[in-house]
Amino acid sequence: MKFNFNSKGRIAAGIIVTAVVAGSIGVFAANSMDAVRKDVLMSETGTHSNVQSINTAQTLIDSQGTIEYTKTSHFITADNKFDFEENFIDERWLDPKTLENRADCKIISGDNNIKDFHSTYLKNNGTDAVTIQRDIQGNAVSGSITKMSQVAAEKNFATFNAFSKVKEIGSLQEWKDEGIEKTSDGKELKKLSQTYMNSNPENVQVNTRLILYVDTATGFPAKEELYQEVNGTMKMMWYETYEYKYVDNDGKLFDTSEVKLEEKSMNN
Repeated sequence: MKFNFNSKGRIAAGIIVTAVVAGSIGVFAANSMDAVRKDVLMSETGTHSNVQSINTAQTLIDSQGTIEYTKTSHFITADNKFDFEENFIDERWLDPKTLENRADCKIISGDNNIKDFHSTYLKNNGTDAVTIQRDIQGNAVSGSITKMSQVAAEKNFATFNAFSKVKEIGSLQEWKDEGIEKTSDGKELKKLSQTYMNSNPENVQVNTRLILYVDTATGFPAKEELYQEVNGTMKMMWYETYEYKYVDNDGKLFDTSEVKLEEKSMNN
């Protein structure tokens, strides 16, 4: 399984692509919907320390189990004008030995309600993608199974990064080391950054800055922020916070028999 990150080094798991679920959203793990309060968002030029707002983010807490669990909370800001951007929570479970896996995605509305909730499982070395649509309580409503090409299967499998690979992102040469910052609860975070040109909502190339905070105690990313230049000022477009831990498999974690699966093809 190869490590999955984009050309700028950003953590980018991405939504699994099937005939039913299509899209591209960069994701990884977070602590909770309230891990970063919306009232502390501000531009990079502000005087408030951004890292104070992630004091509840967790990176590999002490826990038992063999399943690698990651969770991402992704939030856009008021300055983000991209039509396709939405708030979401992405949770992933991976058995690093058997490669059994599951990804749950919840699309969150502006008033903090769930707009969409679905689970995706990759079976048979990724050539079978099972998608289960759920209600807001998590109950299965419908399901489908899509036959994938080997190329698509490999791309989908690459979205499930093992913990050992996640920890490598902070050592990529693309990052500039900006020192250590502390959260309000005493955690030390290594601040890394990249600056490059990228398209804004008007498809104009503008200065873009990506900041990654890495927990020095564990080596895991704790938070990621993206800024773009707006009228001469760098404004935050989105931020993500991350959680990593080990959990148990209750025997139902990777089970897809809770609903009848409709067979679909990539052309549907």
